[in-house]
This record gives sequence, structure tokens and C-alpha cells, in this order.
Amino acid sequence: MTPNPETVGIDDGIAYALNKMHIGGYRHIPVLDRQGRPVGVVSMRDVVRFIVSLFPAAVLNVPPEPGLAARGLHGG
Repeated sequence: MTPNPETVGIDDGIAYALNKMHIGGYRHIPVLDRQGRPVGVVSMRDVVRFIVSLFPAAVLNVPPEPGLAARGLHGG
């Protein structure tokens, strides 16, 4: 277990948690209640699922590599 890990509070927004995870290179971050007690963990997968639930068409149609766009229809 990591001593004194980075954490987010239960009232912090998803963007704040995502930013902390990105800057720290974490895939998981503990969530603390208002008294500083651990109440859960947010994972990068949780964040992705949340974003997909809000914007399914936009996310599911993103090319596999940033900046890569289809030049035309593929297939027959």
C-alpha cells in the first residue's frame, strides 16, 4: 500500500479526479468523505465509462489514435 497517497474528496468533480490521476500517472485514486475517511476508489475505467455514458456517439466514433481520421468509407 502506498503511504500518503494522492486522494480526492467525495465532493470533487470528475475533471479534478481525472487531472490528479493524469498528472500523477495513476489508474486509481482513493475517495475520501468529508471527515477524511476512505469511502471508495475511482479508476480510470470508471471515468471512461462515465464519459461514454454521457457522450456515446462522440466517444465510440473516436479514431484509435488522436489525429487519425478516416479518409473515406472502408469495405465494399
